[in-house]
Amino acid sequence: MVKFSVSLKNVHLMKRGSLLIVAIVFALSACKKDAAINAKKGNGSLDYNDSYSAWTNYKNKVHNNYTYTVTTASFTGAASETILVINNGMVISRDYFAYAGGANSTNRTIVKQWQESGNNLNTHSNEGASAVTIDEVYNMAATVWLKADPKTNDIYFETKNNGLISTCGYYPLGCQDDCFNGINISSITSP
Repeated sequence: MVKFSVSLKNVHLMKRGSLLIVAIVFALSACKKDAAINAKKGNGSLDYNDSYSAWTNYKNKVHNNYTYTVTTASFTGAASETILVINNGMVISRDYFAYAGGANSTNRTIVKQWQESGNNLNTHSNEGASAVTIDEVYNMAATVWLKADPKTNDIYFETKNNGLISTCGYYPLGCQDDCFNGINISSITSP
């Protein structure tokens, strides 16, 4: 009789242990769930993991030397481009152009422009895209933009640059104008 009650106690402990293991596995898999799953992807866009893999392959192919262009546009017609040049995995220059007349307008006019390199890199801290590498852009995508709360934001991830990141960020739901938090990359090229 004692042996039977011990066996039942062991069975009960094993069931509790199994339930605990199942709960832990479920919790861990929920934590690993990629935030990009909640993102709205453009037609033909890769998910974050596949895009990051494509980026790693591209970066190795071009020996971590590339140029990329970040664009902004406002409903007011203001627009900008920041061209970043990366050499051996480090930002070496940043060119900035501000436009009036719209991002896609043929009548747009340059209203401001500057170039930074060497010792004056990052001296225009309030204008243009940050002087970061595409590796840092993917990191921001994974840790900030794609982690936005999908209950209060529309989240976007697109890969129009041959599978590489082109748009990543979010809009607060109900926002009407200039509310995008993220990045728009119009091109990624190698020298």
